[in-house]
Amino acid sequence: MGERDSRKTKIPASLLMILGLVLLIIPFVIALIFFFVFEPPIPTFKGNLNEALVDASFSLISIASRLAFLGIAVWVGSIILRNAVELMRGG
Repeated sequence: MGERDSRKTKIPASLLMILGLVLLIIPFVIALIFFFVFEPPIPTFKGNLNEALVDASFSLISIASRLAFLGIAVWVGSIILRNAVELMRGG
């Protein structure tokens, strides 16, 4: 009976571990691609100060939203991975 119970917990734990690793690897790959592809916008001095501030704030909001997505994905992946390791240990 003990071996069967161990098998019942190892399969979900293995699936959780795979899911956790995928959720950690995908944001890393996305961040790596963004790092190599990102080109900072070249400021254009057409118009007034108001347009320049809107352009700058749009760029900052875009970068912040991408960083937030990556941060949340890594956070969720680490929680799932931690739970999978605890389930594998049997506790």
